[in-house]
Amino acid sequence: MLFGIDASGKIGEGNIYIAVVEHKNTDFISLLRDVVRKRHNALASRRRIKASALTENEFECISKNFDSPYSVSFIGINSFFHLRNKMRDYKHWKFKILASAIFLTCDRMVKTGDVILVDRDYTEDVMSVLFKYMKLLFEVRLMERNQ
Repeated sequence: MLFGIDASGKIGEGNIYIAVVEHKNTDFISLLRDVVRKRHNALASRRRIKASALTENEFECISKNFDSPYSVSFIGINSFFHLRNKMRDYKHWKFKILASAIFLTCDRMVKTGDVILVDRDYTEDVMSVLFKYMKLLFEVRLMERNQ
């Protein structure tokens, strides 16, 4: 299976929402464009439609017609500060928190051999550190399941 992961927000700068979605061939984007086109033709023609440009009714339409399996997580700023106070003496503590949150979001859906695409929100160096911790968590899970 193929999965895509995205996180909204930067760690330490507010709330973070993390979502993982299983790729399925659907006409979801075409449906969204048709709904948006009724209100704003130019917006519907854009390559990317940002969530901030959608109305409440369009969000409602999305939620009713989204049929791909997904999982979401939320790290509130208060939870982040609590974790920061417990972990700030550790190297790469921010990325360990983010990698753990991504792992927990994916844990029930992603199986051995699946491909995970992560949105590149950070620099190449930061992404390599994040991937290192994510890989470690998935390897530990695999070892536990094989015992």
